[in-house]
Amino acid sequence: MTAVTELMPSLGALPIYIFAFTNQQNAISATNEMGRPTRNRALAAILGAIGLALGLYLCVGCGGYYTFGR
Repeated sequence: MTAVTELMPSLGALPIYIFAFTNQQNAISATNEMGRPTRNRALAAILGAIGLALGLYLCVGCGGYYTFGR
């Protein structure tokens, strides 16, 4: 396996990494908007958001699989 990859697939994956690192700055403002911002409530909000996104991705993925097959 080589350490150098092809340029175009690497550039195609770049927006995913940029979105992941720029979206984390919203956690501070979301915590500030909470009525009683505690560590447990912030963790619950983060895990809830991740769980919601996972559920949506699974629904879309399963729907695409059942519609188009393999």
